[in-house]
Amino acid sequence: MGKKSFFGRATLLALCLAAAVRYPGYRLAQNYVAGRMDAQLRTETESILQALHAAGLQKSVLLRKAAREAGEYWAAGDLSGCRALPAHYVASYDAATGLGLSLSAGESPDKEALAVYAYRDEGQPKTFEAFPDYVGDGMSWDGMSWDGTSWDKKSPASPQWMPFRRQSLTGAPTVTAACPVYTSDRRQAGIAVLDTDIFEIQKLVTARGLPPSLMADVLDGAGTVLASSRPAALMRPMGQNAPSGLARALETVLAEREGELLYTDGGETIRLVFGTSPETGWKVCMRSRVRDDFRNIKWFWENDVRVYSCCGFHTVRRSAASAGNKNSDALSPGGGPNPAPPGRGRRFSPIPNPTK
Repeated sequence: MGKKSFFGRATLLALCLAAAVRYPGYRLAQNYVAGRMDAQLRTETESILQALHAAGLQKSVLLRKAAREAGEYWAAGDLSGCRALPAHYVASYDAATGLGLSLSAGESPDKEALAVYAYRDEGQPKTFEAFPDYVGDGMSWDGMSWDGTSWDKKSPASPQWMPFRRQSLTGAPTVTAACPVYTSDRRQAGIAVLDTDIFEIQKLVTARGLPPSLMADVLDGAGTVLASSRPAALMRPMGQNAPSGLARALETVLAEREGELLYTDGGETIRLVFGTSPETGWKVCMRSRVRDDFRNIKWFWENDVRVYSCCGFHTVRRSAASAGNKNSDALSPGGGPNPAPPGRGRRFSPIPNPTK
């Protein structure tokens, strides 16, 4: 009886010592994996942001160019040039899927207002002698933008992006950038708009090839989903019928430029990393369940991620098996080496304690 009691106590003591030794090791491993997961989500977020910025910048430059040309035609009294301009851009530039002009009679040399919109239909430009209805978005072109701020008439105006909507003339789900049209003496003649079909943006996310355990979303400034790794979420407000944890997290996402946070959803702890495109103001959100951290880290280790963007939505993901193939540089435009993975210079705020 004494020997059994001794061995029982010894066994219990050994188990306790083993647990005491292993628990710090487990916590250390858990913290390491959590840190690696944060870094990977930041990298994915930054990759999508870079592609959004490149595409948004291209569209902004194109819209400013069209607005400048429209102002020159208008000041010269060339109405035919103004009418032909949208169709010319749609036919000539892939980034111009839809372009419209609305010019005021008050600034026209012959006092005739003009409204024209062209879009690409099965590869060919089609033209409406009308301008899309943006009244519901609070937009006007009398020197004010739809967010109530004045465009600076002393410098080239930066295009501003409206929330998601269905285009009133074509019915296509779009996001729209707008820019004032000025004459050479800086009188505002009207406004130019450039539409982007949201399925262009969706290609960016689906091309990432993310596993089901990771969720990626691109939101407009109102929180509507423009692109998602979950197709059913497209064109819906992310906060619609959302649990309280996600709703509070979304408030932070829309209010801040970038950051990281944890929230709970149905007893699950969710990790969220987000950032903002400086060109469009769109939000990129990457989410994963904390209990999937080990699985997700394993997936990232097994996949070498390379991204390139050449003024559009283009991404490439290569497997680890091909990472050592020196000929893989042929994937990049022009046959040169692929750009390095996105830098880690972007600073994110620390993850808050979810219990607070």
